[in-house]
Amino acid sequence: MKKFDIIIPIGSSCAAAQALRETKKRSCSFPLDWVGKTPLPMSVDFIENHFQDFFNKQDLVHDPERDNRKNIGYVNTRTKLLFLHDFKDENKFDEEYVAVKEKYDRRIERIYSSIAAARRVLFFYLYEPWSDNWRPVDADILTDFERLQALFPKKDISLLYVFLNSDKGEGFSKRKLSDKVDFIDCFEAQGGEIDENFRNYCKYRANIYRLLEDYPVKRNWKDYFRKLGYKTLDALCKLLPAKKLKERVRMMYKEYK
Repeated sequence: MKKFDIIIPIGSSCAAAQALRETKKRSCSFPLDWVGKTPLPMSVDFIENHFQDFFNKQDLVHDPERDNRKNIGYVNTRTKLLFLHDFKDENKFDEEYVAVKEKYDRRIERIYSSIAAARRVLFFYLYEPWSDNWRPVDADILTDFERLQALFPKKDISLLYVFLNSDKGEGFSKRKLSDKVDFIDCFEAQGGEIDENFRNYCKYRANIYRLLEDYPVKRNWKDYFRKLGYKTLDALCKLLPAKKLKERVRMMYKEYK
């Protein structure tokens, strides 16, 4: 079985990136990893237009109903995307926005440079239908995939679309929409540890692990050693009094965590 050079999560929420992290198939952070809810056509739009209007300061509005114990939620009024993992203090929004914008700028450039350096690329889309009870249409998925292919005509591009199906079933069911597009109905797994941060996703975790076994990815040694280096610096910086330096190193380490 041939390995992919890289797997890139493109929505619909942070569950896709979390699944890749837990199965050790994720080498670094990309712009759509920890935001939601991103419809597949919108994800492709962002990739097509270099993430125009993805993180405009004037479009971000605090939504107190989205706050959790660690972070405060901001919604992009233009795209309706939720940014729940980036801001800590509403009173320091202007200051925090600068650092977060730099982070997303890095991730945006990284998605294109990573694709440029790869030969075989798998885009991974994991759909959670809790809020809209919508069933994706095969033809629409193929149309979005054709747009991705057109963007990177010299690359071997594939798409894995996983639908978290609330119907009862055994494991998962795979269909090939084309030779490069796989659609998987993933059913709830029996048992499993409850994770308050991923309450719905964790019901499917065991079956997602199983289905991802069919999509091996090469170890990216460059990103691996970057992560190791930042992890070492992060540990050393804990001994220093310079708060800003520690925060910056910590942020860079999290880019590859």
